[in-house]
Amino acid sequence: MNAVYSENLHLPHNSGAYARSQVTASSLLQNNNLDGIFDIHRDSTPRSEYITKVDSKTMSKVRMVVGKASANFDVNKEFAYSVKAYADAVYPNFIKDVYFGKGNYNQQLSPRSMLFEFGSENVEKKYAIESTKVLAKVLDVVLYGSENASKNSLDDAVGVSENGASDVIIEGLAYKSSTASLGTLWAILGAVGFYAIVLVVLCLTNEKIRYKTCRFFSELFAGIFGKKKARQK
Repeated sequence: MNAVYSENLHLPHNSGAYARSQVTASSLLQNNNLDGIFDIHRDSTPRSEYITKVDSKTMSKVRMVVGKASANFDVNKEFAYSVKAYADAVYPNFIKDVYFGKGNYNQQLSPRSMLFEFGSENVEKKYAIESTKVLAKVLDVVLYGSENASKNSLDDAVGVSENGASDVIIEGLAYKSSTASLGTLWAILGAVGFYAIVLVVLCLTNEKIRYKTCRFFSELFAGIFGKKKARQK
């Protein structure tokens, strides 16, 4: 995996910084065949929230920030979950979390765009640099799969899955999707059951509602619940 990067400054650090950096990001995308574009930051939190050990090496955790105002919010969110699913399986305690921010962070430019927080200003630079090595391997596998990622990136995933490292990503997304679907199904069934109980109670206690309900079902099912229409001779 090759990286193209820019060291352009977009000072001052104010609300207009992203508008200025968008020019740089757009230029990188136009002039290169890129599979993703990433914004590198340092957070502003205590050192203890980010310092960690991965494979006995001290480094900084990484937080992913997804912009809720971006037109690509849904696909960028799924991309973030893919990165986290793989990283959690192969490098536990490396990804801090996925944070949903209010802005767009120029993520409207690409469906594979992400803002990465490499620790905070209180984490030593050497530990932030160490974490870039791990994230590079993670992105290599997530972007290109077990068939196209480098051997160096895949070596750490040996034993994680019988069918290759990419299965970890697929399993993570499948679990999330099935859990969400199951939750939605239970919510629908619960709502239907609740309103059915309310309707039964109302029918038992209110003659007018009972009459209208019976008439509704009678008309809906062609007289099954009421008097059938006489056949025309």
